[in-house]
Amino acid sequence: MQTTRSHLGAFCALLFVLGITVAACGGGGGATPATPSVTTSASPSASSFTTASCNTSGVTSAAITGGSLAGVGTVATPAIGGCAFSIGLGVVVTAGTAGTYSGTISFAPPGGLPSLTGTTPPPGFSTANFVPLFYVTLQLSGYVGDVTPNNPNIAITVNSIATSSNSSNFFIGSWSSNFVAGAAAPAASGTGFVGWTNNNGATVLTNVPLTVTPPNMLSLPEYPCSGGTACEPTSYTTPESLTLVQVVGYFT
Repeated sequence: MQTTRSHLGAFCALLFVLGITVAACGGGGGATPATPSVTTSASPSASSFTTASCNTSGVTSAAITGGSLAGVGTVATPAIGGCAFSIGLGVVVTAGTAGTYSGTISFAPPGGLPSLTGTTPPPGFSTANFVPLFYVTLQLSGYVGDVTPNNPNIAITVNSIATSSNSSNFFIGSWSSNFVAGAAAPAASGTGFVGWTNNNGATVLTNVPLTVTPPNMLSLPEYPCSGGTACEPTSYTTPESLTLVQVVGYFT
């Protein structure tokens, strides 16, 4: 997935935490997100993998408490089945003067979300062997302000982790819409799959598995962007909106 880092569109920095670039970020048109080229930090062995679970017998979906994108810090989901998700947007969205966020966490994918079938997994894995734990749909609406191309930290709580000899099999996959002018974010059906978690390297993107911390934590650290003008903040003076869907899961 080859990508350029110059002239990032609104919220491209947020997308890079998931290893992705959409056409609007690179200045291209069209409704299908482009996919950047990524290398892997290490090819996992074929040994037994660590697994995790959520308790699906109770609440199966919940709404994220929405808020303002002006001065936003960490966006967190409520827990469903002992599983929850938070992302530190404050290192990405800065000097905001307008815009809101909203979303959901759910065990089922949002309606109309394109399938993972036919997409490229991190090296060493098979998409057919991906086990989703839950989905987070985040809609950013009418943002005006600055965007800094840093990867925010992500913290995830799961119900339980069954550890094994290989714990490098947890990743976050992402679907994204293109950016649209105005305050209305597109539906999930208007997104395309665009990649897996990476380190936001300025020149080479590297797939990075989530850190597994028993008994019930997964995480991805903040990756500040470094290396030239591609890492400079970008200012937006007219409202932009997008929809981002993230799936947390593991490969077996």
